[in-house]
Amino acid sequence: AGGPAYTFRSDVPLFPGGSIRLHTGAGSDTSIDLYWGLTEAIWQSGVEALLVTSEGDRIASYVMP
Repeated sequence: AGGPAYTFRSDVPLFPGGSIRLHTGAGSDTSIDLYWGLTEAIWQSGVEALLVTSEGDRIASYVMP
């Protein structure tokens, strides 16, 4: 809430048990690696990243090491 938000394109499939790596820097998207295109890292140790639906339902979370 209130932090940076990355919105997945509608053509990116997220399957149960699958994975996608989201990189904050620049690069070329593949089927499992997506690039945000930012110039600086935004994740800090202890920050929690959330995966939520467009309706706001929480799917998963990850605390940065």
